[in-house]
Amino acid sequence: MKLIAHIIKGSAGPAVFLFVFVSIARFVEWCALGPEMFYGANFYEAYSLFNTTSFTAFVLCPIYLVLLQKLYLSAFDCLIVVRHGTRLRLMCSACGLILSFSLLFSVEVDIPSVLGLALIGVPSFDMLYVFLSVIAHAVFFSACALVFLSVKLLNTPQFFTYLAVLLLGVWDFMAAGVPGGGVPCFAWSRTYLPFSLDPLGVVIQLVPLFVLTACAAVSLLFSIQSADFVLTGSSDII
Repeated sequence: MKLIAHIIKGSAGPAVFLFVFVSIARFVEWCALGPEMFYGANFYEAYSLFNTTSFTAFVLCPIYLVLLQKLYLSAFDCLIVVRHGTRLRLMCSACGLILSFSLLFSVEVDIPSVLGLALIGVPSFDMLYVFLSVIAHAVFFSACALVFLSVKLLNTPQFFTYLAVLLLGVWDFMAAGVPGGGVPCFAWSRTYLPFSLDPLGVVIQLVPLFVLTACAAVSLLFSIQSADFVLTGSSDII
């Protein structure tokens, strides 16, 4: 835990930079939509307008890649790898960092949304809905991070590492545009929780996203087990 706290503290600079960048992107989004788009909309409709699959695919995921690069350097630095000693402990440490970074970015994504809705004057804020949405967004970003690290540890070209995350981000946007449907949506669109917050409805909505995250976690475990840490100078790891 002390190691994770130290790494998060060392990431304060990039986190502030990303928060400013995301805030600017949110402002541009607000201007592109136009205040008239939100007139007459309730809180849930307005909040959904601020969190579309297209904005996630073409803005949030590319920005998140900057934080993921920092995550990789923090989680698999050769000294940190040696310090953990075993691959299982390294996996647990990486998962802790992933949860921390994902939750951090999710908060950075949602704070400008809430502030934007407040400026517009959207009535009847449902902060419980916002809180649960932040958690759902963190699960999605955790899946992205797991996929990123899984591909990265296989020593694949950088292009394919970025492509894997971008494909995950753009999947639901492309699936929604397929004529006649039939293509499953299991990524960002699964963070659209029922407005009533019916427990069963929330669980049904999030199950595919949790399955995706679990599969990505298994993939990361396989990548860690298969990775040749000797190439990074971490020859002491078991």
